[in-house]
Amino acid sequence: MKYFSLDNNLKQVKSFIPNSIQKTSAPGTHKKGRSTCESTEILSQFLDKSLDKSPRKDNIRCTLIRRIIKLIRSVNKCKIKISLNPKSLKLLKIISANIDELSKLVNKKNLPYIENKTNKKYKSYNDSYCRIFFSNNVIRELYFVYIDYIFTSRTFEERCKDLNIYCCKDKRIRSSRCTKKWEKLKNILLKEPMEHFGV
Repeated sequence: MKYFSLDNNLKQVKSFIPNSIQKTSAPGTHKKGRSTCESTEILSQFLDKSLDKSPRKDNIRCTLIRRIIKLIRSVNKCKIKISLNPKSLKLLKIISANIDELSKLVNKKNLPYIENKTNKKYKSYNDSYCRIFFSNNVIRELYFVYIDYIFTSRTFEERCKDLNIYCCKDKRIRSSRCTKKWEKLKNILLKEPMEHFGV
């Protein structure tokens, strides 16, 4: 099977990743302290679906991974439930071109114990599992494009549902302040594979 050209498309992916994110340290040399404080500060401005407390980044990460896995499986089964636009078509192109490799990665037996009750090596979508997950070049590219899709092609309501979070208690408010908060969150999520897992 002919695989999707990562070299050419990673250049496209970098076009919407801020320079400050691209210029990260080499694996094993990055510092998490400052990034952790920044993430905590930004997440404190949001509310989880209960609207009573701030969301945890690992919960958002888990939600994103599960949605990516679901999308890959949908493409594999030819049961696509996604609105078509340039960003979603890019997602489908990446998945379709690498469907064999991606299907193996999201096979139920390779997922954490929480999904199959058999994989005791990874009991949840914890750091150990995510480090392996994001070490795959295709998954990493797919993640970047998926984040861009959520923040540029989805409506305000759809984005909240996708991530299970809200920027304010009144779900109908869409102020410039909200827009700035979402933009900061997008940058944090784009940094995730590189800064948190060093991949």
